[in-house]
This record gives sequence, structure tokens and C-alpha cells, in this order.
Amino acid sequence: MSTNEIKAELRTGVIPAAGYADKLRRVAIAAFKKYVPLEVILRDVGELNKKLYKIMVEERKYEKRDLIRIIVNARYDKSENKLIFDEPIIERFLPESKIEQFIQEKVKEVETNLKKKYENKIKELTLSLEKYKSEIKKLTETVKNYEKRITDLQNQLNTLSEILKKIKSLTENYIIKS
Repeated sequence: MSTNEIKAELRTGVIPAAGYADKLRRVAIAAFKKYVPLEVILRDVGELNKKLYKIMVEERKYEKRDLIRIIVNARYDKSENKLIFDEPIIERFLPESKIEQFIQEKVKEVETNLKKKYENKIKELTLSLEKYKSEIKKLTETVKNYEKRITDLQNQLNTLSEILKKIKSLTENYIIKS
């Protein structure tokens, strides 16, 4: 650290979001009042507060009653007559009821998505099952037709065999008599 720089970690403690600007201003004044002119502290903390507002209200959508804690490292550069702030850490503290509500909503969302996914899979499998049932029915009919045809052919073969036996018997009788 050069002799032209004074450093401090600014911590707001846990506060309602609506009071962050005033609290951060008071913390900065307490940390730097012996080393930095008040107008410089007010000017530069005002700029930081604008950045924090954009993050907390516009981007993260915090509510005024949300409990937060801000931690930011700051240093005063005498040569530039300016407070320079590192990236702030903004922590939000939620009551258990909000956490439970959030978890319930997410669980319901996951359940709904899974239910839709499995319902669609069941429909898909049911359609496949119906298709296979139809194919099995067709194949069963085909097998029955072949079994009938085989039975018919066996009957014809038996009939032909009987006819051949008669012909053979007649031929033998004819050869013997002749």
C-alpha cells in the first residue's frame, strides 16, 4: 500500500434493502472521515449507490423489505482525490417461508415436467404396443392359415398315399393274375 492510498472494508451488516444507501454512506464516512474530505466520500459513495441500485432493483429485483448485507473493499487514492471501490458483494437473506415456497414451486415445476414427459412416453409406448399387437394378430392369422394349409396338404398327402396304396395293390393284383 502506498502512502497515497487508504484502504477499508465497508460492511453494512444485515439491513432492509430500502436502507442500503444511507447505511453505506454512514459506514464510508465512519471509515474514511479522518483521511478523506466529506464531499469526496459523498460523491463517490453516491456513484457506488447508483451501481448498487441498478444491480439490486433492476437486475435482481429485490424488494424494499428484503434483508441484505453489502461488503465492498474501498481505497482512497489521494493523487486522484477519489474513492475506488472493488466489486461489491451483495448477499440477500430470505425467510424460511420464502425458501419453502420457492422449493415447493420448483418441486411442483419438476413434477409437472416429469409428469408430462412420462405421459408422453406412456402414449408413445401405448401406440407402439398397439402397433405390435396388430402385427402379432396379423402374424397369428398368417400362422393359422399356414397351419390350415399344412393340415390340408397332410390330408391330401394321406389321400394320395391311400390312392397310391390302392394303385399298388391293384397293380400287384393285376401282375399276379396276368
